[in-house]
Amino acid sequence: MIVDNRLLREWYTRLHFPSRYDEAFAALLGTTATAVNEEFGDTAQANVLTALYRCEQLKQDYARLGLPEQVLLDTLSDVVIWTDTWYSMHEEFGLMEIGWLQHHFSAKLFRLGRLQFCMGTAHHAIPEAGLAEGDPVMEVHIPSGGAMRLEDCKASIAAARTFFAEYFPAFRYETFTCHSWLLDKTLTQFLNEGSNILQFQTLFTVAQNDRSDAILKYIFRWDATRDTLDRFEPQSKLAAAVKPFAQNGGVLYESLGWFK
Repeated sequence: MIVDNRLLREWYTRLHFPSRYDEAFAALLGTTATAVNEEFGDTAQANVLTALYRCEQLKQDYARLGLPEQVLLDTLSDVVIWTDTWYSMHEEFGLMEIGWLQHHFSAKLFRLGRLQFCMGTAHHAIPEAGLAEGDPVMEVHIPSGGAMRLEDCKASIAAARTFFAEYFPAFRYETFTCHSWLLDKTLTQFLNEGSNILQFQTLFTVAQNDRSDAILKYIFRWDATRDTLDRFEPQSKLAAAVKPFAQNGGVLYESLGWFK
């Protein structure tokens, strides 16, 4: 479809893309209007334009639901985060991780302060939580960037309780869940007791641990694996500790946690 460049530029500006992308973004645009795919595909640069076009559609969905526009902008900040992720790997302007971003553009996931919350269903039963597979749950996700102070996370959770009760009262859930490397108790070996990550863990009861190297993507680069760790210099104390641990065969996890 053909989209007026003014709309694309508006959302590029409103999402605060870094200036390093300005030249590449301008090169994607036509003279006054640009051909844009309505759906995401396999071309990273085209996906940026699709995301900007769909921002306007999502704005209309938010207005219809009566949702605050600031929540829209906060939620859509993930578009820039994942554009930066693509750039860190390929040094080009582009966007993938489309399966994840579909939650944002479907008005199912919202960033409320430091954390994101998605209306979902339980992928695993948690008997101690009274949760059966398929039951509605509020999924907690942690966008990259910025400190994870416990007080900020608690404020986000309180905001989520209020937000979903007000705007989505038909979504009846009792349990918050989170499946993340941040809940891996192995991290107690590497972090001080007062660290933000370990403080975040105190919010949850861990029900399940799955062997996973997901942490490597977040503390090194999205394409990092055990076999490629030699290429990456640690940029934090946690990364410096995890690198030799992983290279020497240490087991890491993504853990499923819950609270009510």
